[in-house]
Amino acid sequence: SSGINAEYGGTHTWSESVGTLGRTIKMYTLFRQKLIDLVQLESGMLIDSADFAGKGGNTNKGDTVHRLLKKHREFLVDFNSVRHQDAFRELLEKLYACIKVYMSTQLVDVEAYKENCLQTYHLLFNNFNNEKNRRWIGVSPTVHALLAHSWKVIQRNGGRGMREWSESGLEHNNKILRTIRTYLTRKTSQADSMYDLFTRMWVKSDPQLLSRRVPIIPRLHLRKVQGDD
Repeated sequence: SSGINAEYGGTHTWSESVGTLGRTIKMYTLFRQKLIDLVQLESGMLIDSADFAGKGGNTNKGDTVHRLLKKHREFLVDFNSVRHQDAFRELLEKLYACIKVYMSTQLVDVEAYKENCLQTYHLLFNNFNNEKNRRWIGVSPTVHALLAHSWKVIQRNGGRGMREWSESGLEHNNKILRTIRTYLTRKTSQADSMYDLFTRMWVKSDPQLLSRRVPIIPRLHLRKVQGDD
């Protein structure tokens, strides 16, 4: 990874001239693809790519970030130059703590959580400058909302984490809805299609049917159980 930083990150400096701009775009395109390939090789996850469902989203979702920060933190640290690695490691640890607390259902020490978020923000702004003292790491609106304002949301939620307000369950339903809409509804008219869709979604949410649903055993767990026998 340090070789990639040296090969692509240190070759050109940014310029608005057309020729240099074209080379810079090419440089970052190559680096981006190298990064995607290496992360997939290390973790099996596809990042910053089109969603496999092909409906306009991409794979940069909350679960992806959570898994990367939990299981592959040191791998991410290695992408930085040596002088930034300690600060980046601390940044990832603090950021993971913020996400973990925010997505919990437990009572939260709001002041301690706020302090950790602000420390993370200060660390982000004060420790990632290049040789010309220019900050090369950016802050997206989502990261800003988490680090600067999420403590207010937790405070208004009675001091509890926000997991119960997560949209993960609703977003999961979108996949089921698309499958039903595509394969299990009539295409004679929009009204017929929507009628079939709502009927099947109501059936899916029936509590008696859900109580009879057979739990799905993950394949990896099933292989372990069979191996023990």
